[in-house]
Amino acid sequence: MKIMKQWQVFMILPIVIIICTGCVNNAAGNDLLPTDRYVAIHETCYNNGNVIEGNYTFPPLELAPLRFDPNSPSEYTTVNESLKLLYGYTYRYSRPWTIDQNTTAVGIYTYNYNLQSGAIVTGVSKNGTINLLFDNQSIDLKTGEHWDSPVVTTSTANESYSNVTIPIKSQIKWSILNMGIYNKTK
Repeated sequence: MKIMKQWQVFMILPIVIIICTGCVNNAAGNDLLPTDRYVAIHETCYNNGNVIEGNYTFPPLELAPLRFDPNSPSEYTTVNESLKLLYGYTYRYSRPWTIDQNTTAVGIYTYNYNLQSGAIVTGVSKNGTINLLFDNQSIDLKTGEHWDSPVVTTSTANESYSNVTIPIKSQIKWSILNMGIYNKTK
């Protein structure tokens, strides 16, 4: 058996390192979302209040449609190779006499991004699965799937409506929806 000379080892070692590094990087990159696409995520905070005692008459309510269009990212943010997700956020406040909702959207360009709920986006795979962390729980949302949090806050208070004080029980919870993969250019 021949023994390699020291200079031969130093010549071969860098080549082996380069080849192995390329294999590892390529394997890690195979599961990344292509740079010409992004995933849309929509998070909603529900602040729902219900009457806990008494009888009251309220007008019928109609909920306005959402104003978040995942097909038009440039309306909300800068579209470039770094855009990973388009994040729509809706705060929905409802009482028996009113429903109000406000929707905004921003681009997410880096991971570990904190959503309004406290959930953290830790990554997105090439098939559009969004990886989240909520209260130290790992959540993977595939395209079209949604996740509902448990009720995170419950409170009671007296609220006013038409010069009447009404006892209300309010609960806050969150919902996160993976809206799918979209092309950055049309």
